[in-house]
Amino acid sequence: MAHTKVLKELREDCDCQNCNYCPLEVLVKSMGDRLLEQHKIVEKFKEEESKRKGNDIGWNSAYLIWSERGYAKKFADVYNEEKTFRQMYKEINPI
Repeated sequence: MAHTKVLKELREDCDCQNCNYCPLEVLVKSMGDRLLEQHKIVEKFKEEESKRKGNDIGWNSAYLIWSERGYAKKFADVYNEEKTFRQMYKEINPI
């Protein structure tokens, strides 16, 4: 998936989707699409897990839980540059 497509997808459901600046744009030049896709998936997981627990679990906890529950491994198994983060998230099915 080209960086432009990844960036557009990363802005979905994000406050920055309606402005000219996205903090992730700065990282796009130095990160590969795969890493960006996984970050977006963890962001969605963090949001859902925080909602389920009734408070923001934070990025560190989100990544720790993501890894401990085996979702990082599942991501590696389902990753395909032709899939959207939503498709992969559904296949990983973390919640």
